[in-house]
Formats: sequence, C-alpha cells, structure tokens
Amino acid sequence: MRMQKNPIMKDELSFLDKLSIGTVQFGLDYGINNGHRVHAEEMHAIFNVLQNKKSLMLDTAPSYGIAEKVISEAGIKSNVVSKVLPINSRSIEDILQGIETTCQYFSSNLYGLILHNSSDLLEKDYDKVVDELLKIRELGVKIGVSIYDEEELDLSEK
Repeated sequence: MRMQKNPIMKDELSFLDKLSIGTVQFGLDYGINNGHRVHAEEMHAIFNVLQNKKSLMLDTAPSYGIAEKVISEAGIKSNVVSKVLPINSRSIEDILQGIETTCQYFSSNLYGLILHNSSDLLEKDYDKVVDELLKIRELGVKIGVSIYDEEELDLSEK
C-alpha cells in the first residue's frame, strides 16, 4: 500500500512540532541503543536539532539513573514530566526526597509529576506523597498517574 502525503502537514518534519522524548538512556545503560547510555555530546546534538520545537517535552524520572541530573546540568529548558519513584523497596522519606530533588532540578520548567505505578496509591503512608503532590499542583505543576490497564484506572479514580 502506498501512503499518501497528509495534506495537513506543512513539511516533512512538521510532526516534530509536538514531541516527547524519553530520557532513560540519558541516565542508564538501557534499551535499543545497544544498551548503552547516551553521552553528553550525543544528548546536546539531539537537543540542537530539536531546540526550535515549541512543544518539546522530556519524559524522565529519578529511577532513570542520572538522567534528571544531566538534563538539568545541560541547561535544557524544555518542559519536563517526571515520574515519582515507585514505592517498592523505598521509604516514603526517599520518595519525598526524590520529589524535592526533581523540583530543584527543574524549578522553572517542570510541567508535570506523575506516579510511576498506580498501585502505590494503596501503600501505607502514601498519603504523605499525595499531599506533597497536591502542594506542588498549587504551584501550577500538573500531577497524574501512569495507567497500564482498566483495573488501574478504577483504582486511580478513588
């Protein structure tokens, strides 16, 4: 089947006007890139190509190794959505510290914070994390939760 050009597209790269980049490889040896971390030079090359995109979003998390740190240190000012550390094998204090660190790294460009796992909502003392997210929401940061199936959607609505 031959694809026809979408008449709405202004040029071949216009689909990049709204783009979200996952950043796990900026902080960990991971994924399809032969399992190695993207180094600073490669990261800067990626952002040099995309720097004029108005709606560039970065998807990151403290659990992505040093990704948040290297993005922050690189001075990249794209909007950021970060995930809260999952509760498995972490204390509530560690999770709260992770939220604080994320907010420090991205003080002017943090668009959203989301729970990595909706099942965390059921954990003991997780209301402290939710309370912290609600305070951050008052500062204009969006909050949410990752949903992987219908059962989790029901849980998140409670």
